[in-house]
Amino acid sequence: MNIIQLTPPFDAAFDQVIPALYSGVALSIKQTQPYAKLHLVVGFLVESDEGTPLARMAVYHHPELQLEGHPCLSLGAYECVQDERVAQALFAAVFQFVEKKYPGLKLIGPMDGSSWNTYRFVTDGREQAPFLLEPFAMPWYPEQWQAAGFRTLMRYASNLAPLDENFRMDYSKGQQHFEAKGITFRLFDLTNPEAELHRLARFNIQAFQEAFLITSITETEFVEKNRGVLSFLKPELVHLALENDEICGLIFGYPNLLDPTGKSVVVKTLARLPGDHLRGLGDLLCARILESMLDHGYESMIHALIRDNNASEGNSSRFWGTPYKFYELYTRG
Repeated sequence: MNIIQLTPPFDAAFDQVIPALYSGVALSIKQTQPYAKLHLVVGFLVESDEGTPLARMAVYHHPELQLEGHPCLSLGAYECVQDERVAQALFAAVFQFVEKKYPGLKLIGPMDGSSWNTYRFVTDGREQAPFLLEPFAMPWYPEQWQAAGFRTLMRYASNLAPLDENFRMDYSKGQQHFEAKGITFRLFDLTNPEAELHRLARFNIQAFQEAFLITSITETEFVEKNRGVLSFLKPELVHLALENDEICGLIFGYPNLLDPTGKSVVVKTLARLPGDHLRGLGDLLCARILESMLDHGYESMIHALIRDNNASEGNSSRFWGTPYKFYELYTRG
């Protein structure tokens, strides 16, 4: 077994672990989730004596990433065969590097540098099929991290809700209540996608500025990171509330293209800006997208990746969401 330390940018060998571990649909999913390149410090690659790729990991140092007010490192781009010896050797090399270069810093992971990128492992419900843009990894990874001394930092859940005509709601009075305050409502405008993406960027930067483990992102970076969603975005699944032509509330969904029935929607983001005058806006946006999903023949909804004790947890339970998958983020040190 050989452990190779890589300096960014990594060569193609770092990516060869993927086809060695995955095949078919799983390989296609992984290839749409490349590891983040920003804030990379070092990479480690484990190969067999014959040169077969067995495992990899990247160390990230985002200068703004903090845990409990202290700087930390994140570990991401993790892949490993189901072999305890290989995983132990990889973590040992990473820990040795960290202790020498960044003594005393805590580690969090899996996270590719920041929470704007890929992070978390599925820990329960792994027998359920993956959905589009869900973190995707081998089922034995959580056990490998726990064996390396990591403990749970935060838990998340995805809720599944069947859709039925009986769930339609009359939200007209609620909408009139907000319209009387100058709030307008519309769908995502695909005829002007660039301007819409920039509106979404400004909203997300403001709405999530106090979020757990949040780091800054520029408007341009956000737009570039999310431009790819335009290829599968459906306007009727993105409902906007606007105040002075800027988004003040949002529910963002998209078709689950990994569902062979084509009848399910993933609701990824439900948020509003602070302010008492916007209280209740989340429920109204939920009712609006629910009507759209029923109108377009969808049969189920996944409310994705809700953090423990997050306000969206209450919205999801009120709108018939039942937890069916769970995820964890870890820390060590």
